[in-house]
Amino acid sequence: MRTLLLCILIVLALPSGAQSLDYRLMQRLCTERNQNLDGFFRVQSESVPLLTAGIPAFLYFKARRDGNSSLKEKSLELASSVAFASFVSLSLKYSVQRPRPYETYPNLGADGTSLTPSFPSAHSSNAFALATSLSLQWKKWYVAVPAFAWAGSAAYSRIHLGQHYASDVLIGSALGIGSAWLSHKLNKWMWSESRL
Repeated sequence: MRTLLLCILIVLALPSGAQSLDYRLMQRLCTERNQNLDGFFRVQSESVPLLTAGIPAFLYFKARRDGNSSLKEKSLELASSVAFASFVSLSLKYSVQRPRPYETYPNLGADGTSLTPSFPSAHSSNAFALATSLSLQWKKWYVAVPAFAWAGSAAYSRIHLGQHYASDVLIGSALGIGSAWLSHKLNKWMWSESRL
């Protein structure tokens, strides 16, 4: 967690040259993008709120219906990972107040707009929180590989569509991973304590 906080502080304190690099990278990925892929990346981006809410809810109701307490615990851990990632990323967004790339550079040709500030990417944070949480609970390659492929694609979509700088996405992804790891540790402790 200390490493994550250090990364956030470094990004916030970046000199203008490094921020220029962040802009140039985002500009290249956004303005030189293959616009034929915009629809695919729009779906990836829009899938984040649906899957991060839908998967934990589906598993929770399935667990309740089947009387499966283990699956119920896992679904609650998934939900808490995403909720914690959302809370931290939204708190940072409104603390930092970094403008969206298309607000600062209107020539980017961004696809869509958003009501929230840019840093960090909540889509990336939530997607990686879900992927990491799934991977920590179901330690199978056939869970981890598709989960992280989806999360990576959803995170990249935010740059491709001109919604975020690369640093927004990288820090958001790290926040999501950290949130899931912390939630996993807390849930393991909590469920083991409740069984005593």
